[in-house]
Amino acid sequence: TDAPHGSVSFTPNPVVGTLPAMVEMEVSTTGSTPYGTYTVDFGGNDGGFSALGSTTLNVFDAVPESLVLTTPANAAVNVINPPTFEWAASAQAITYTLEVDDDPAFGSID
Repeated sequence: TDAPHGSVSFTPNPVVGTLPAMVEMEVSTTGSTPYGTYTVDFGGNDGGFSALGSTTLNVFDAVPESLVLTTPANAAVNVINPPTFEWAASAQAITYTLEVDDDPAFGSID
């Protein structure tokens, strides 16, 4: 209900097969969408059962800058176990995901 101007699509649509099922919601906004936090309400109905839900959509006014790991240094060896990872916060980020792999191309995270 509070969604910014734009469009919303669901994949797959309609959902066919065994329920519950995973559905992806894609929200596209215009370049003039005010940045901020929006609550997006959604619902589904199979003819006999209906369900409602909501999610939060955050619209930012810029792309987050690339983060630089401060500790441990990139390619550091002999690091204490378990290591503590630190980086400078990004003004446009809400959460961070840290992936660690011995392969620089992240071919298989193990």
